[in-house]
Amino acid sequence: ADFADSEIGGRILSAYLGAMAYPSMYAIEELQFGNPAALYQSITGDPIDGIYIYPETPSFMEEVQGKLEFIEQKADYQALYFSLKGIDGYYAMKVENDLDIKLNRDVDLYFPYQRIKIYDLDHNRLNSREVVYPNKGTAEVKKMNGKMRITLGGTTLEYPDDPNVKEGKHEVILKQDKLMPLYSRKMLKKGNVKNPVMDNSKNIIEVSAYDEDVLGNTLLAYVQVRNFEKYSSFVLPNNFSVYKMPKFKLYVPYDAIELK
Repeated sequence: ADFADSEIGGRILSAYLGAMAYPSMYAIEELQFGNPAALYQSITGDPIDGIYIYPETPSFMEEVQGKLEFIEQKADYQALYFSLKGIDGYYAMKVENDLDIKLNRDVDLYFPYQRIKIYDLDHNRLNSREVVYPNKGTAEVKKMNGKMRITLGGTTLEYPDDPNVKEGKHEVILKQDKLMPLYSRKMLKKGNVKNPVMDNSKNIIEVSAYDEDVLGNTLLAYVQVRNFEKYSSFVLPNNFSVYKMPKFKLYVPYDAIELK
């Protein structure tokens, strides 16, 4: 039978995992087990043959070694307390009372990136909620009269010629921390923001916002750039907000472009 649809599998898959203690520099909000069948085998000692959810650690997870140290019996569940190598305190998991649990079992714990929160000492979050992909797309380069024209994101940008770049199609990456937003007239009227100084006012691309994260003193904006893989992310000043400007323009200086 499919483990995920079985009674035991359902209990393991639906178990709540929460941080019970954490160092002052960071908090792990929630743990998940990448392989519930292997977890069941680890904590009960009962073998399950040919069952798996993840045959290997997924690329978006990190594996940490843990040990089941002790069990606390509650009225309607058992609380399992795990020690994790290199981390102070214990992490707890709830399972139903009728599961036969064995102590001192080594267990592989998996940390999905989206479940990990990192804060500074002022309680400002420092890591993004979303997966950050390379800002990768395609571009076409043409040269004429000492100028180099790069078409990307549905827009043609113009720069002084770069002899190290050949004409034709290229893979392009837009560097995360080099693009600068253009503020709306309404935001400019408030007087606390300024548009960037531009070498060429035509070197801008239009993007549609997906979401944002405020990370310390900066903002990470997730946007859709035409002809780019997945969504892109850019570090912007924290006085900008995609919620106020869901569609906006970004100035693209030449040092923000990496052509391959």
